[in-house]
Amino acid sequence: MDTQAVKDKFKRMRAAYQHLFLGSLELLELDALFWTEKLLLKLVYLLSQKRIQGLNALLSHELTEDENINLRANMLEAQASAALGGHQLGEWEELEDNEGFQATCSACGGSLFVSDSTLYSILADTCPAQTRGSLDNEW
Repeated sequence: MDTQAVKDKFKRMRAAYQHLFLGSLELLELDALFWTEKLLLKLVYLLSQKRIQGLNALLSHELTEDENINLRANMLEAQASAALGGHQLGEWEELEDNEGFQATCSACGGSLFVSDSTLYSILADTCPAQTRGSLDNEW
């Protein structure tokens, strides 16, 4: 079973548990039931609520996975752009607010910031340290 089929199955399961949850809640509100019926409906209500929460967590992880793909793509684009300009990026460091990552050029000290939705660079088009080094070699 491929990933999309599993996601679809979880979505169908969530819809079924939502029907159980709402149906049991509706019947419990009628308050014209025997104590055994109320007990079983409360059990269905609580069980379906727990299952919905679990399935929501699984399905929300799907969004996180997409965000991670975007983050990796932005990191790769930033690294390629920096390398083309002669920058030597260090390791990616997670920002304190958990909103993205930062890498600093070890030669010039300029930085890049990336997240799943943003790529912000304060690097020069060409690394000044790289340019300075090449001019020193020519003279």
